[in-house]
Amino acid sequence: MVGEAEHGYRAVELGLSLKPDVILMDLLMPGLAGVEAIGELIRGGSTSRIVVLTSSVDDRMVLAAIRGLDGSGNGCVKRHRGRE
Repeated sequence: MVGEAEHGYRAVELGLSLKPDVILMDLLMPGLAGVEAIGELIRGGSTSRIVVLTSSVDDRMVLAAIRGLDGSGNGCVKRHRGRE
């Protein structure tokens, strides 16, 4: 592990400056949400692989993350659905 961010703005800053091989991104982050942070990383030229983990039940948020990564070749989304 090379860095840890407490909010989305810091995640973008660290992702672009540290250039890690993999970024583990939560969609539910304070400040800049994970979906927006992913977009900023990609627009900023990040080549890091982005793995999205979320417990979000908001399908729109999960779909936005998938669309943000679609075609970038930079990541995947894993959604955990607990027992209902």
